[in-house]
Amino acid sequence: MPTVPHQSRTLVPPPFRMALASALFLLAGATAWAHVGPPAGDPPPYQQSQRIDVNTLAMLVSNVGSFAWDLASFEPGLEYPRGSGKALAYAGGLWLAGKAGARIRTAIAEFGWDYAQGPMVGGTFQEDPVRFKVYKVSRADTAGWGEWVGRAAELGAPLDPTGTRPGMIGDQMLWTAFNDADSTPPFRVRQSPVPRTPIGAEVQLTAFGFDRPGGLGNAVFLRYRIIHKGTAPLDSAYVGLFLDPHPGLDATPAACDTSLDLGYAYRLDGSGVYGTAGPAVGLDLLRGPRDPAAGGPLRMRSFVAYPNGSDPADSLQFYDVLRGVFPWGAPMLDGTTGQPTPFYSWGDPVTGSGWVETAVPHPHMVLAAGPFTFAPGDTQEVNAALVVGHGPDRLASVAELRLVSREVQRLFDEGFASVSFPEQPAGDIEARPNPSDAQVRLVFRVPGTGAAVQVAAYDILGRRVRTLADGWEPPGSRRLDWDGRDDSGRQVPAGVYFARAVIGGRESWTRIIMLR
Repeated sequence: MPTVPHQSRTLVPPPFRMALASALFLLAGATAWAHVGPPAGDPPPYQQSQRIDVNTLAMLVSNVGSFAWDLASFEPGLEYPRGSGKALAYAGGLWLAGKAGARIRTAIAEFGWDYAQGPMVGGTFQEDPVRFKVYKVSRADTAGWGEWVGRAAELGAPLDPTGTRPGMIGDQMLWTAFNDADSTPPFRVRQSPVPRTPIGAEVQLTAFGFDRPGGLGNAVFLRYRIIHKGTAPLDSAYVGLFLDPHPGLDATPAACDTSLDLGYAYRLDGSGVYGTAGPAVGLDLLRGPRDPAAGGPLRMRSFVAYPNGSDPADSLQFYDVLRGVFPWGAPMLDGTTGQPTPFYSWGDPVTGSGWVETAVPHPHMVLAAGPFTFAPGDTQEVNAALVVGHGPDRLASVAELRLVSREVQRLFDEGFASVSFPEQPAGDIEARPNPSDAQVRLVFRVPGTGAAVQVAAYDILGRRVRTLADGWEPPGSRRLDWDGRDDSGRQVPAGVYFARAVIGGRESWTRIIMLR
């Protein structure tokens, strides 16, 4: 997706923009919720959360599709800096929608949720408060490893090549699964006497973070593996991430950077709990769903921001937001051209160029990718990060947020291969990222003064499909990239593969899941 060009035309005068935003707010508010209040009653005990808190952020992640929201108290669930008691966001969640014939089907996590905890079993959902939870492990602390290996792995959580330890990504990792098979979940996004028609989507979420300086210390990574276990194919499907970034920021404009696939919120002035020098917070799409027709991962397709209280009220409105229009059906009009655009406030608030909209002080925002076809049996992987930038003033925080976005994208693209970890045992081999829909990097260490190294990829039947190394290697860490092709240069189909390494006579294996 090319960067939206900066426009040279004069911005729409601020009083007109404010009046227009106020009018749209009143129009939308006639048919939508007022601001988020807690759903009636307490969440059932099987709807649980865990906090990822390895770096400057402390963020709750639930087993029903939400993040940055405290389901126990219905209070904000993203704290920054960790331990400060300051809330940087109220709530976030995963959106999925598409057309099944003439009907729109949605699975939404916002200030309610359409998801049930756990994987789908026998085509439907189950309730199991013991197993269907959010699992947590840390690289430096083995507490929780036994439960991860003994329970979470049976549900789909990643393991290391030995099958005896968590398949760690980062320094701390959460894993959970949820699905939308319940037609009447306890806290539906929009209450209705009519049961919703489920998509049949099972989602496996891995959230991970790094205890490192720089951009990695200001990011939480979200890896969604979405499996279509329903019966109806979805046409023109979209995946979106929702965020309400208001708490602690008070006056909070929203904006996006199309070159970075980044949607964010920043401070309009020096008010709020953070004082003059406050942070900016954003959602960064690192790799979108794959469209078979396009042949690669999809970029950010839309970024929509709308006033608190004008949230979507039905499936069509949720779908419209994912497509890039306001919940009430009106197109977003570029403040520099007056023409419809799917990217709200795409300009640069630091330089003041392009469309910079500040009329909505408390936005809700959705970043989306699509459209794609999602057929029964298909699996899609979506990778994103919640990122924070904190500079000496409000606009410097925006500039810092972009630097963080670039850093996490670069490290993600390389499979975090340049991030140092405690040295792995000589001869062991790891695959990063895993699962993968593109290139896999195989990482291993050669001991002593060097050793003979043989590395090859095999299919699930044990047939060798690609020789990756066969010769002498000097000592130290080594990396090999497998592009998912066999020895003849043909792309291998999606499925389970294995990498076998024989290093100095020691053999090790790692499983690789290739997505297409």
